[in-house]
Amino acid sequence: MKKLTLAMLIISIFGAARSQQLMINDTWFTGEGENNGRPIIIRGRQHLKNLMMSERFSSLVEVIWNYKPTNDSALPTPDENVKMGEFEDKFVEVLEADLQSVLTLVYTHNGQRTWILYTQSAEEFEKRFSDIQENLKLSLAIEKDTDPDWTLYRGILENFGLEPK
Repeated sequence: MKKLTLAMLIISIFGAARSQQLMINDTWFTGEGENNGRPIIIRGRQHLKNLMMSERFSSLVEVIWNYKPTNDSALPTPDENVKMGEFEDKFVEVLEADLQSVLTLVYTHNGQRTWILYTQSAEEFEKRFSDIQENLKLSLAIEKDTDPDWTLYRGILENFGLEPK
């Protein structure tokens, strides 16, 4: 009986340590740049090394919201920004609840906001995301790729003099 209890304790400790390892650090950085005279605004999570190293998130998904710029900066209006924020909150709630996907970066430039996510399954992502998109009645583009080494994420961090933590 003691052996069984000890084994259960070891499994419990290992499982707890493993789930802690895959927690999301919700600390964000922001950066600004310029391309062709128009501002680029980016925000992202720098503290995702634990998720990168887990090798579970090998699929890259980009969700793209195109909007019509109304001024020279080509940034969204305050109302559009609010709608985009509400949308982001909804999909993060659904996709990150069980760590199926993780939002890593948000990029805004020249009439487009792009959310960059890494996911455990592009198919499961699409299923969950289509439900969200349908409920909100938004027309968004989705691009998928494989990126097991998180090359895109690392490259953007590097452009801002950052490295994954």
